Amino acid sequence: AVGHLEPTRRVAAAAQAADLARGSRGRGAAGVARWGGDPGTRRV
Repeated sequence: AVGHLEPTRRVAAAAQAADLARGSRGRGAAGVARWGGDPGTRRV
């Protein structure tokens, strides 16, 4: 199970780092509500 969760955590961390690098325009809690908390869809 850990092997399956680890890549997801890395993707989530990468998405968070990218948001911070871009200035994080009101993401975080608002982003989770808007995109359902899926790091993959947040990039659209």
